[in-house]
Parts: sequence; C-alpha cells; structure tokens
Amino acid sequence: MLQPETSLKFVVRRRAPELIAPAAPTPRELNPLSDLDHQPELRCQLHGLQFYRSHPKMANKNPATVIRDALAKVLVYYYPFAGRLREAPTQKLMVDCTGEGVIQFLTAFGEMAQGASSPSVLPVWQRELLFASEPPRATFAHHEHDVEEKTKAINDIGTKDLIQKSFFFGPNEVSTLRRRFVPEHLQRCSTFEVIAACVWRCRTIALQFDPNEEMRFLFPFNARDKLNPRLPVGYYGNAFILPSVVSTAGDLSIKPLSHVLELVTKAKALVSEGYVRSTIDLMAIKGRPLLTVPRSYILSNVARLGFSEIDFGWGKAAYGGPATGGIDAIPGLFNFYMHWTNQKGESGVLNFTFHNLTS
Repeated sequence: MLQPETSLKFVVRRRAPELIAPAAPTPRELNPLSDLDHQPELRCQLHGLQFYRSHPKMANKNPATVIRDALAKVLVYYYPFAGRLREAPTQKLMVDCTGEGVIQFLTAFGEMAQGASSPSVLPVWQRELLFASEPPRATFAHHEHDVEEKTKAINDIGTKDLIQKSFFFGPNEVSTLRRRFVPEHLQRCSTFEVIAACVWRCRTIALQFDPNEEMRFLFPFNARDKLNPRLPVGYYGNAFILPSVVSTAGDLSIKPLSHVLELVTKAKALVSEGYVRSTIDLMAIKGRPLLTVPRSYILSNVARLGFSEIDFGWGKAAYGGPATGGIDAIPGLFNFYMHWTNQKGESGVLNFTFHNLTS
C-alpha cells in the first residue's frame, strides 16, 4: 500500500461559485445527444483534480485569472458545454445551447490558457453518427443490463463503510503476477487485464458472497477504434461502452486466477463494431436500461487518457485525474486503474476505495 510521501497542509477558502460564460456570442440551438450518450450510468458527476508545480514563466500570473479567461475563450468553440441539459418526453437528453455556463476539451482549454487564438483540434458535434439503427437490433448479449434494479449501493454499503487506499502495481508487482499466475497462452494479455482479474477475484473472496451468486465485472471500453468509418477528428461525444463478464462467486473464489483472467480477455476480445452498434441499439430498444448494479464491479482504465498531460502554462500536471475512487455516483461500485510514478521513477497504477470489512 502506498504511504504519503510528505505531510502537506494548506488553507483553502471557499467562495461563492462564479458563472463563466463564453467570451463571444454562440449559436442558440437545441442539439440532440447520441443514443450512446443516453446510457443512464452517465447521468452522474465525477470529480477530478489537477495539481501543478510552480513554473518561472507563470510567476507573475494569477492562476484564477488565467483559468477563468481561458475557460471563457474555449467555451466559444465548445459552446454546448456552456448549455443546459434538457430532457425530451422520451427521456432522451438534448443540450440547450443557451450560452450560460470536459481530454480534448481540457487540451483546448490548456492551449487557450497559453495564449492560443483557437484550439489546435476544432470540436465536432455530429452525434448522429452514434444514433441507433432503424429499426434498432440488439444482436449481442449485454449482461450489464440483465437486471434493472435501482440499487444505490452494493450490498447496501454506504460511503461511511468505505475506505480509500492507494496500491502501487509497478513493473515488479505485475511481473510477479504474470510469472506466478498467467499461463503461457495468456502471456500477451495487458497489464490492465491481469490487475482487473486479480482485483475482481480478491474482492469477491473478501466480501464472502454466496457461492451461487452471479457476479459481474464491467470495464469501460473506448469504442472509437472499433467503428468503421472512424469518428471524425475532433469528435468529443461519448464513445465508450461497458462490456461485462459474468461468473458465479464460487467459481471466482475456487478456480485459479488464470480462469478469471481468461474470462476477462475473452470479454474484451468480443468487442467489435457489431457489439458497439448492438449496445447503441439496445439503448433505443429498452429505453435507457439501467445497469445491473447488485454484485457488480467496475474497474475504469484512465491510465492513458492523458489528464497529466494537460498544460495550462505550468507544464504537465504533477497529478491529473479522478478526485475519488468510487464514492461519487454509486458507492463501492467502481475503482480507477490509474497512471502513477513513484519516487524510483517506476510507473504503476492506483486502485482505491474498498469496503471496510472491519466495521
């Protein structure tokens, strides 16, 4: 488990929120979102943090002013972000671009903070590229939507029973897992797949589910590379889906890690353009089906999204990414697989937020 490198104390004064409007007039229009945007699990807020070290060239600049001015400028191009969400009678969301008001947008945000007159990549809306087929057809099984229960927390465990801890999986740790548990025919699997299988199995054992209970592992998957034709450069809509793996608690607990790893790799390999289109069509057929939350676990891979690369003038972020590890939307449902560099310069990942089994 990672230990804090230093104890840092500083004072933060909370002030009233300030509305940042686009710096120039923007179109007044009603923009429909895609069917992929209508996944109900997206209707939540996730908090992020960006930390930057001081930089000589920014010594005389007020960070608040730099960020405020850059946000106003970039909203001229990304004006839907300055709009309001409206729900149609069909429960589908649209963006009402009223002008009152997030890695492509942040990159553009950083470029404007450094004096650019326009983003290097202009935004593309075109949500119609991910509309459902006519008529819609779900041609794959989507176990992530099998049971529609409005469960707010796994096993009724709330935030008071959750603890946040950071764990470092560097080259040595991952190499040990591969050497001890990964058979020859699975050696080409990714680090994410190895850690996902390990964490899902250990979590299931620790929570002591009934052996016959059906467990699910879900992982957000970027579908952009699976689409043909590809989405245009600059498209900034949602393009991820949530493939799932299903197994019983008994099999996860008793069978070796290699068995769980094979389940994960097969589920990932199953994702094709047809699977993506089937997911989109399912949203239209079932009318925004809810996620199967009970006995589910999500591990979200944000290691390569590039949050730490966002530069507002102070260089790369010392840390950029999620502020919490699964407490925001549905307590205990998910963790993040993240990039981190330790004091030795080794790259690893962090997973945090677990059930406190001692409470």
